[in-house]
Amino acid sequence: MWTGSFRLPLNNPISTYFDVHRKGKTYSYYHKGLDFSAPLGTPVKAVNSGKVILSEKSLNVYGNTLMIDHGQGIISCYFHLSKLLKQAGDTVKKGEVVGKVGSSGWATGPHLHLGIYVQGEAVDPLWWVDFTRHLNETT
Repeated sequence: MWTGSFRLPLNNPISTYFDVHRKGKTYSYYHKGLDFSAPLGTPVKAVNSGKVILSEKSLNVYGNTLMIDHGQGIISCYFHLSKLLKQAGDTVKKGEVVGKVGSSGWATGPHLHLGIYVQGEAVDPLWWVDFTRHLNETT
């Protein structure tokens, strides 16, 4: 389903990078995505073409969540949205607006958390964008 290189969903600054260790009084984990700081309601774009496989409100810590299956075991996840603009089963094109930045779920303020999974394993979205760009240039 996906074509060409992947893109980032926003042009806003990255506030938390992939694999950063976060530690609090009752938790410790490695951040498995990118956080983009952005004003509430900023449009969020699909990182590539695919089919929406999940569009759910209030998914615990992730808040309003949208997931897109890009084929070949690649899934992108968009967390903490204020608005879900697509439903499960919808087909989307790369760059199409799929939601709006929010602070739903476990969030300290408006931002987008982007996760990319390859065969169920979290990968650094920045690495994935660069990898697919290089792959596209060499084919």
